[in-house]
Amino acid sequence: MTDQGTLKAVQHGNTIEISAVGGRVEPVAFGLIFDTEVSFVSNEIPMCMMCGDGTLQGTDGQSDKKTIVVYWQTPALLPGGSPVIIIFKSETPAKLVNFVPVKMPS
Repeated sequence: MTDQGTLKAVQHGNTIEISAVGGRVEPVAFGLIFDTEVSFVSNEIPMCMMCGDGTLQGTDGQSDKKTIVVYWQTPALLPGGSPVIIIFKSETPAKLVNFVPVKMPS
């Protein structure tokens, strides 16, 4: 049995690097929340199968343009392994303010 790890997000300009810390992290969906509006550009998910992106919905049912949601079904992330890379753009410099797990609809 392997220890369950956690995800760590680090921002470098308009790039977010997500990596596993402390053990294996099974495929998940997570939301990146920024301090200003952002647009998804691309991702690099190692050996991605069934992966994608989107946004969270605001209380008004509209897309929250300060969020990016990323999900994948395989493979698990391992400490020291290839990270998930998310690239975004924004009109003004954007800062990642939160990183949260998201339940995907079944």
